[in-house]
Amino acid sequence: MTDPRPLVAAHWGTYRAEMKDGHAVALQPFEGDPDPSKIGSAMLETLNDPCRIGQPMVRKGFLEGGQRDRRGNDSFVAVSWDKALDLVARELEETRRKHGNEAIFAGSYGWASAGRFHHAQSQLRRFMNLFGGFTAARDTYSYAAGQVILPHVVGRMDKLLLEHSSWQGIAERKSLVVAFGGIALRNGQVNSGGVAHHTQKRDMHHAVDAGAQIVNVNPSAADLAGEVAAEWMPIRPNTDLALMLALAHTLVSEHLHDQRFLDRYCTGFERFIPYLTGDADGQPKDAVWAEAITGVPRADITALARRMAGRPTTISASWSLTRQQNGEQIYWMAVVLAAMLGGIGRKGEGFALGISATNSVGSQRGTMPLASLPTGRNPVRSFIPVARIADMLLNPGGKFQYDGQSLTYPEIRLVYWVGGNPFHHHQDLNRLRQAWQQVDTVIVHEPHWTPLARHADIVLPATLSAERNDLTGSPRDTHLMATEAVSKPFGQARNDHDIFAALAGRLNSADGSVTNFRHAFTEGRDEAAWLRFLYDKTRKKSNDGPEMPDYET
Repeated sequence: MTDPRPLVAAHWGTYRAEMKDGHAVALQPFEGDPDPSKIGSAMLETLNDPCRIGQPMVRKGFLEGGQRDRRGNDSFVAVSWDKALDLVARELEETRRKHGNEAIFAGSYGWASAGRFHHAQSQLRRFMNLFGGFTAARDTYSYAAGQVILPHVVGRMDKLLLEHSSWQGIAERKSLVVAFGGIALRNGQVNSGGVAHHTQKRDMHHAVDAGAQIVNVNPSAADLAGEVAAEWMPIRPNTDLALMLALAHTLVSEHLHDQRFLDRYCTGFERFIPYLTGDADGQPKDAVWAEAITGVPRADITALARRMAGRPTTISASWSLTRQQNGEQIYWMAVVLAAMLGGIGRKGEGFALGISATNSVGSQRGTMPLASLPTGRNPVRSFIPVARIADMLLNPGGKFQYDGQSLTYPEIRLVYWVGGNPFHHHQDLNRLRQAWQQVDTVIVHEPHWTPLARHADIVLPATLSAERNDLTGSPRDTHLMATEAVSKPFGQARNDHDIFAALAGRLNSADGSVTNFRHAFTEGRDEAAWLRFLYDKTRKKSNDGPEMPDYET
């Protein structure tokens, strides 16, 4: 019998809602999940939290004429939805008319919702593209340096994450996993599209039980302590590249590298060797050299290199390793080291980019082409690397380097942020707070009084995932879920889509070709119609996949 309890989902899992008198009173793990996250049960506590925003709010100093230096230290005034939307429409229209769409920075970070439709970043981009475009951010805080370097070395990172070494292959080959940056199993609780089937812990245990070995190269032993049997190789923070080079030097000096693989499948090894051996600069990158930098004893370095050459080996580099100066070199060298071992392309060997960094990375699954909200094309060409928000706001007209290009920071006059919180994930929050004072207007959609909301001028209250109907699933998970609202919206909170639809009704498109902006944004569909559209589109795309029931079923 089908379980009648509605499903609720977020990035850390899927849950059944226990209902009483039309309200959710408890969340129980989805029955198909072998290792559910305990975090999800706290979702209900956030629905009526004292920090929820119940109606549109405008900063007092903004209403009095600006006073942007008071952002973060100002009080707020409650206004009606009509008043708030009129203010937002006015600010958008004036910014576009006076400064152009390049002066609008539309910020969002994709973890705001696990849904296919109520995905904050997609909603924002769809709206802004129809409005004439915006300055965007590229790449991800998780592994931006890897996204830029890897296409020049081996391939696109999003594709590599789907195809590199898996725990199943590691188990089958009884491989050695050398985990630079460690393996934080807690990260396996989440997926950007939600999780129905947590498997990372089970897959890792199965691999170790089958005979695989893990070397945790990490300043901290805590990642795997008490989880699985693993060897800890302590290392000074940010010195992993030196260790990788010393391992490569041992392979070459002891003729343990796979020259046939390098000759057949690689380009440029002959240019790397003089640097590695010291012929280019007088400094061999050997174990003695690396010991002084990394704190890893030279005997341990040479012993590890010999082990790696003597059995199937996966080189894993955590996403966190790219978040440092010259972080791109870590991933580049991880690929070089794997190529020297000759195992790239063989099951249980090669390299892994943050195995277990999320629930899907390291799983051996196919991919399902799930439909997402169409966002259109951004007519504005200006962009920044994702972590350069403060640099952009503080240095309009300044130069920056990106992927071999010399580019210019645009002058941003309006920030519109929906989904995510830069005051949570940015690097230097004091500097970001200073930069935030430079723009004319800050508009946000927020469910709670986060630091982002407190540093805004206009705050539009948004719903949470438990207050919305949606389709939830990751292309690499086992289920596509029809999730349901198990609570009414808090106060006057609205879905992001409804906010943008109402706002579009007050604006025109950039070139006047779309006379009815609202209809262009909604295409005449409400939430229910969009969910049907996205499901039917997914169903059509899944011809080679599992048979999917019709939408009503």
